[in-house]
Amino acid sequence: MNSKLFLSFNRIGLVSLSLLVIPLQEGISAPPTEEADTPLIDQNPRDAAWREISMYKTVPDLPQDPRLQALWEKMARTHSRPKEKSVLCVGGNRYEKTLWENGRATRSWLIDGVLVFEPLNLKPGNYLVARLANDEFFRNSELFDLFLWISHKNFRKVESINGSGSQDNRGGQKALVYAESFTPPPEAGFKPNPAAPSGGPDRKPIRKAVVLQQTRLPLAYEDELLSRKYIYEKSPATSLPVPPEVRKLIDESLSAGSKAAR
Repeated sequence: MNSKLFLSFNRIGLVSLSLLVIPLQEGISAPPTEEADTPLIDQNPRDAAWREISMYKTVPDLPQDPRLQALWEKMARTHSRPKEKSVLCVGGNRYEKTLWENGRATRSWLIDGVLVFEPLNLKPGNYLVARLANDEFFRNSELFDLFLWISHKNFRKVESINGSGSQDNRGGQKALVYAESFTPPPEAGFKPNPAAPSGGPDRKPIRKAVVLQQTRLPLAYEDELLSRKYIYEKSPATSLPVPPEVRKLIDESLSAGSKAAR
């Protein structure tokens, strides 16, 4: 299987649309603590651990818009979607374990610029390998791709966060809230009417993101089909769980890259 197709498949499975009622106030400036050239989200955390919990709305919960309902049903039939993901970052390297709606679990490792992952459509124990230096698609892939749209322009407000649970270290932090109307990607097959009145069934979708101000890590994302929250651990592990066969694949890729560079 082509590894690029695998990641594209997963991304299409996460295409999300929204008709959430979030007031889009104009003219609100970015928070004063944010500099114009500071990244609004940390796409490469060096040391952190969290869980991503994804919740998908069912057809009865959607607005009575036949386009949205048809899209949701198509996605549910043709794509297995991630239900929960555990992520561990140590020294800039990363390990992920994803539990899918179909019951499968897949793992991936990104170590020293080498990506090893288990494709969802292959049996467990089968791996694909990619070197980021040689693959533009993987090199340009972002960890938090649901948050690429946030900017100073669509910043809405600052809110306080009260952590709950022994593994949640968010208590007492401030969070930045972003929201905007947007045009869904072409593959979604959703074509809103830009001339429709505000609040009408044909208005443009709206998405919302919440980011921790201190760490610039995501806290929540929501649109019409998808709601995702991020739960951070207080004391993350100090090493990644790397099976011997995966370590061997990484070493072989690094060795091959070193020889090619000579």
